Amino acid sequence: MEIYRVGRKWLRSNKAKELRDAVIELKSLRIDSRARKNIFRFLIEVGYPVRKTYRSRYANALRYAHAHNCPSENLARFMKSRGGIEKCDKSFRALQRKRSREQAQLHLRRGITW
Repeated sequence: MEIYRVGRKWLRSNKAKELRDAVIELKSLRIDSRARKNIFRFLIEVGYPVRKTYRSRYANALRYAHAHNCPSENLARFMKSRGGIEKCDKSFRALQRKRSREQAQLHLRRGITW
């Protein structure tokens, strides 16, 4: 829950990337590229001892809660009501796919090609 609270705070400040980079430099950390792309994944990497196989799942679940503007104090209730961490992870990935399709359709309508 603390990682979610800190991540939301960093994102609201619009300085998440600067803060992430400052922590990396201060602690001389070697951070994988996936963790650099997402603030929740980064915070899990540096502050939460979890098996590597679960890091993306947990980060996606937190991203799903954030996408639904879930307040930090309601995180556990939100995740339980949505079926738990694994379901939130799957729902976030589905949301990403939907957004990606919508973005591609928007580009096609505007005549933009890749």
